[in-house]
Amino acid sequence: MEGELSCENPEVTNLDLETDDVSDGSYMSSPEHDSNSNEYGSEHDAGSYTAEEDTVVIRDMADIKKISVENFHLTDISKYEFASLDVAYKFYCWFAKMSGFSVRKGHVIRNRERHVLQQTFLCSREGFRHSQGLNPEDRQRQQKNTTRCGCMAKCRVHIDIRSRRWYVTVFEFEHNHELLNGTMCGFLPAYRKMAQGDIDEIERNRTAGIRPYQVYRSMANASGGFHKVGFVKKDLYNQVGKQRKEVYSDTCRAVRYLRDLSTKDPLMFVTHSIDLERRLERLFWCDGESRKNYEIFGDVVAFDATYRKNKYNCPFVVFSGVNHHNQTIVFATGIVTRETEETYVWLLEQFLTAMNGKHPLSVITDGDLAMRNAIRRVFPTSHHRLCAWHLLRNASSNIGIPECMSHLKRCMLGDMEVEKFENLWSEMVEKFRLQDNNWVKDMYEKRKMWATAHIRGSFFAGIRTTSRCEALHIHIGQFLHSRINMTDFVQQFHRCLTFFRFREIEADFQSNYGEPVLQTSMRSIEKSAAKQFTKEIFLLFRSILKNAVLLRITGSVELSMGYIFNVSKYCGDGSEWYVITVVS
Repeated sequence: MEGELSCENPEVTNLDLETDDVSDGSYMSSPEHDSNSNEYGSEHDAGSYTAEEDTVVIRDMADIKKISVENFHLTDISKYEFASLDVAYKFYCWFAKMSGFSVRKGHVIRNRERHVLQQTFLCSREGFRHSQGLNPEDRQRQQKNTTRCGCMAKCRVHIDIRSRRWYVTVFEFEHNHELLNGTMCGFLPAYRKMAQGDIDEIERNRTAGIRPYQVYRSMANASGGFHKVGFVKKDLYNQVGKQRKEVYSDTCRAVRYLRDLSTKDPLMFVTHSIDLERRLERLFWCDGESRKNYEIFGDVVAFDATYRKNKYNCPFVVFSGVNHHNQTIVFATGIVTRETEETYVWLLEQFLTAMNGKHPLSVITDGDLAMRNAIRRVFPTSHHRLCAWHLLRNASSNIGIPECMSHLKRCMLGDMEVEKFENLWSEMVEKFRLQDNNWVKDMYEKRKMWATAHIRGSFFAGIRTTSRCEALHIHIGQFLHSRINMTDFVQQFHRCLTFFRFREIEADFQSNYGEPVLQTSMRSIEKSAAKQFTKEIFLLFRSILKNAVLLRITGSVELSMGYIFNVSKYCGDGSEWYVITVVS
């Protein structure tokens, strides 16, 4: 298809016409398309053409798609009239996409009443890029390729005043650049448009915590390939970024989202503080179910602030514990900008307020000094235990003797008497010559916060490390990523919390459906425990019951208030324990 379909262009005689953009202002004139004064206002010469066949009126996109591209010829354009300017534009865009180029709107002629009489559609590579901005040598980013090459291909349409239809006056197809094939044409920005359905799907997936690259793969799978999606991955990321932008600031939206939850949950607790520059400094919240869980299971709290996967790299503080299924549950959460003693004091005070002043019996942390001091100030009666995993990790870097680790682990986790612990610790210090190691000295001073021998009798619900918090972080990571803003972070965390609570319902079903097979010789005790405990707690109890079967009484002493029994393991190492029973 080559050449130009046009008639001679007369001079523009009506001075009342107004034009937009820069153009030669020419258009065709013919008696068949008279433009006498009417509701459009000005008088002007209108163009016409001579068609050998009957006129074909194009009313919508369905009519456009009926036109055969293979059999289309430039002279065929003379028989088409369009119901509106928008339909004419869509026709030329469709023609351009089938041919291998894209379109942009150009010169417009209007009358006194600002009604459009004529418009030109241009090849997107028309004109030239103006050389503006920095010197290429001073630019930090590589300049984009030049796409404007002065292409003269265009399509000009004019309105017929009597029929109110639009017809083509100029149709120039010759391009001064190479046209693209069907596959590459889809990469042109003009054709990478998202339908409203695609935008809605992206928004649904974003709010559900599904990452953009996963959304793009899913859409490609549903479309039949990446080339059929209709846009590229960069467009999807741009749309996600656009959806995240709101009128209000990020932190304000996060606080507003949490406060809006209180309309559905009257027990929702939210509080925050701001700094001197009125920026969010601390944020603390917990919902009604978390507060109820703490009332029942709040004897032991694991306190961790190592998670930082958010856009601002702010520490995410989690107060967690375990429920009757031995599952991790979240009591409260907070976000802070600085990890100072005063920050942790503020968090713990808000925690106490939310939990109606109930102090935990035991607290487990990773050993951070600011956190330790804050717990001592706010929870003075709680037993503070340091995370065994963090201590062992620090030991490897502070001691640097691999053979020493097994001895330290035995001192830390071994269930023994205090006297035996002291002997083992002395042996370890002597054997590896750790008398002058400051970290070892500091550890010994804090032995009542980590050694099992010294903390026997305190209740920790089987928790010796903050690994439950680490496991919680892994689950949170499935919903969050490091570029997520504060509002999305809060929203996605609550979806993660919903998932955790659904697991409790599953565990309830497993505990109530069926009965466990009895495995010990103490069948009556085992059967009673199976009815009293949940499945997970029963399995823990049964392992203890199996060990109890291996014990034997080697002697006893009767007292006025009860008995003292000597107990040892059957075929054990000769160690004995004293069990005191009190008769009421």
